[in-house]
Amino acid sequence: MSAPQQPQPSQEELEAYFNELRQAPVHDLLLQAFSVLGTGAEVKLGLPDARVLIDSMEALLGAGRGVLAETAPQLEQAIAQLKTAQVQAEKDIAAERAGEGAGEEQAAGSGQAQATTPPPAAPQQPQQKATDKLWIPGQG
Repeated sequence: MSAPQQPQPSQEELEAYFNELRQAPVHDLLLQAFSVLGTGAEVKLGLPDARVLIDSMEALLGAGRGVLAETAPQLEQAIAQLKTAQVQAEKDIAAERAGEGAGEEQAAGSGQAQATTPPPAAPQQPQQKATDKLWIPGQG
């Protein structure tokens, strides 16, 4: 189901919008773009798209560091929090998928005679590698 189409802006509306953009401080435009990317990343946490958006936030901050010098520490903190949340969401999704797979195996075996066979051993958690906690830009 698609969203209803919005009417196209008139030429006068477009010119007014472009004039607003011309007069807007670069700082404000960069913060607005950063905010849009951050919101997108937040709603896509756990998905590969979130990594792309978070990496884009980092690139935007790098490109605009001179203009964003006053707010850079807060923006860096927001990026760090999103990276941490993304890694955690990815781990949660992986654990959920692993649990579903174990549940399906258990359900498939429930029709067999269980009185004579011992229950399967609980699956061991995979050994966590040090790199599991690393943020590698561009990797999802």
